[in-house]
Amino acid sequence: MKVGFIIIGAMKCATTSLAELLEMHPQVGFSRPKEPCFFSKAKHAPKTLEEYHNCFQNKESAKIYGEASTSYTAAIKSNRDIAEKIFAYNPDMKLIYMVRNPFDRIISQYVHNVQRGREKRSFDKAIQEDPHYISLSAYYKQIKDYVELFGMKNILIIDFDDFKNKNEMVLKDVAAFININYEKLSKINHHTNKSLGEQKLPPALDKYFIKYRSIIQKIPKQYRVKIKDVLAEIRGTKVKEKPKLKEETKKWIWQQLENDYKNFVELTGKERPHWLP
Repeated sequence: MKVGFIIIGAMKCATTSLAELLEMHPQVGFSRPKEPCFFSKAKHAPKTLEEYHNCFQNKESAKIYGEASTSYTAAIKSNRDIAEKIFAYNPDMKLIYMVRNPFDRIISQYVHNVQRGREKRSFDKAIQEDPHYISLSAYYKQIKDYVELFGMKNILIIDFDDFKNKNEMVLKDVAAFININYEKLSKINHHTNKSLGEQKLPPALDKYFIKYRSIIQKIPKQYRVKIKDVLAEIRGTKVKEKPKLKEETKKWIWQQLENDYKNFVELTGKERPHWLP
């Protein structure tokens, strides 16, 4: 077997929701865990190609195998190295990259970190002191090496808002892009879309969820989320209200990202996203 597509990012842009839909498609053999991070060599990643291939469901009906590791675009300084490794493995790899209103994405990342017990600073202080909040929203810097190596013909860019509000259109594009049956994907989406986007609580106890990742991934999602919710409540890290974005904070974020988004639009040939100031 050979992996044929990867959802490479961006973090907190609904990559999990798309991955879960594709995992249920009979023509897709998806990885377990969802993010094997083989090419970025994360601590929990498979060490060998054989171990990597063992992460994928062995379906007789599978036409294509895929995974979703946002770490492949999250480590901007090493993205070129990761992209070259993927290209060496499969130069025809289909890459799906999801983007989101950067202000919403940063808030989502902050909430994610608070719930994991990793973030104790105020929102404004956190985003100004930790460069990752900005860099993970710098879509041009994340994607440019992939465009240079694979070309836009092998990259599908999806806007979070389109995935949410023009779901049928986006899923048709995804099905055509990786050459799977759209009708089957549409039926899966019809039965699952009520839960997608609602169960976003991340693990509150990282060390256990990472250590026992392979076991936990086998638990049905609705139960995993309840477990994570309870753990977050116990630790007092569940965020009941998202941070309010001050106008001056929004201006500061945009100052950091304005040039990146101009370059992103020019590089990809995409229309200027409606959420840009």
